[in-house]
Amino acid sequence: MGTSNDVLVLVASGSGAMESSISNLFSRGEKVIVCCAGKFGERWVDMAKAFGLDAVVLKAEYGSVVNPEEVEAALAANPDARGVFVQASETSTGAVHDVRAMGQAIAKTEAIFVVDAITGLGPCR
Repeated sequence: MGTSNDVLVLVASGSGAMESSISNLFSRGEKVIVCCAGKFGERWVDMAKAFGLDAVVLKAEYGSVVNPEEVEAALAANPDARGVFVQASETSTGAVHDVRAMGQAIAKTEAIFVVDAITGLGPCR
């Protein structure tokens, strides 16, 4: 996996892993930033709302991506954001987010960075 950190393996669908990350890392009412650039970004939005999170949605058109600068600006505007959600590779369109640059921006905050890498782990490293 290219990391010296712990790796968790879940026996679930990709959606099960997404739901698990929300239910185990966040509590109802907490603010999160959700990058939405396709069908799976929309799934993050729907799940965050279903779990009662206050979702700040950064929307990009299908085929485009949310830029790291947009994430950094959203974090600055929402310093109480507890997390950021994104897909490494938005499989519904083939668009690839710059998770490395996003991670560098998020690392300057206390927010948790949750990346759906089910189809993007290899190409995004």
